[in-house]
Formats: sequence, C-alpha cells, structure tokens
Amino acid sequence: MYMTGYNEMNFGQLYVISPELRTLFGTNDARFNLFFNSTSATNLDQGSNTAYWATQYTRFFYPTVGMKTTEVYLILAECYARDNKFNEAVTVLNTLRAKRILSGTVNLEVPATRKETMELVINERRKELLLGFNRFFDLKRLNTETEFAKTITRVFPLVNKTVPQKTYTLQPNSRLYIIPFPLSVLQKNPKLTLNTDEKVPF
Repeated sequence: MYMTGYNEMNFGQLYVISPELRTLFGTNDARFNLFFNSTSATNLDQGSNTAYWATQYTRFFYPTVGMKTTEVYLILAECYARDNKFNEAVTVLNTLRAKRILSGTVNLEVPATRKETMELVINERRKELLLGFNRFFDLKRLNTETEFAKTITRVFPLVNKTVPQKTYTLQPNSRLYIIPFPLSVLQKNPKLTLNTDEKVPF
C-alpha cells in the first residue's frame, strides 16, 4: 500500500522526518510544502528543524497498490546512472522535478561522475519515496556498495535538555537491518533456521 496504509494521513504526527531530510527538500519543493508541517508548537520540538507528515487522507491521497509511476522513473534514472549515461539519468530526474519543484533551480546539472549522478538519484528517491519500505530497501542494497554505504546518526532529544542527550548510530553492516523470523514461527517450524549466528531466543 502507498506509504503505510489507510491511516497514515490521520497519524501524520508519528512520521517525523530528520533535520537532514528536511534540509534536503529545501524551500521550494511541493512535496514538502504541501504535505509537511514544520511550525507546530504541539508536535515538534521548536528549533529542531524537523517536520511531520500533516495531510488528511481525504484531501490528497487514498491508498494505492503497486508501483508508482515516479518510482519507475527513478529506477530508470538509476539504471542510466549505473550505465554511465549521465545525461539520460539527469533528463529523467528533471522530468520528475518539473512536477515537484515550484521555483528556483528545477533542472539539475549533469555531473561528471557516476558517483555524483547516483547521489542525485538517491536524493530524489529519498524525497519521492519516503515513509514506506523503499528507503529501508535502498539502505540495505546501497550499503553493500562502499561508495554509497551510509552510517545513520540520530541525536535525541534534539532540543529538550531535561533528559540526557544521546547519539544513536546505525552502521551499514548492522544486524539491526536483518528482520528475523518471529520466535513463534521458528518454534512451530523447526526446519526454518536463521541465516546468521544469533541464538534462539534472541
């Protein structure tokens, strides 16, 4: 289902994006300006530079099943980038951005390297395919490539200092990316085995 199901618009306050992703959108991206709230004094720490999904499902979206057209565009752009066809990759991205960027720099310039072109594609995927499983799968597959592997760092709380501030880090090779079989399933089917060296119960 699109995003996370029928209720994702009712509980948008649960979907807070990081300051990094908020900055990636900039100030002229319709995807951010139409669907995110970055000024709420109730659901956000003021000064945190985060934002949350704040759109009623009845206004814009209903659940959809299957791939979005824009996802196909982004897959095509990545294929071009990986095949060193940088012009073609950026042309596809600019076709998408023409319907997303409200003003300023709509058309991206063509980079000189494969890595830079791939980074443009990855950034557009982050903005277009957020709040669903795509980012999780992208992280898992891109973490297998040294030049695109990403260490994720989160500081919490960002603003409130009444509790100790802690930094959480997720390494590209972290076991936290592995979704194990539930213990109850393993107990009911002894032929299922873990493909890691963890012991049951976890």
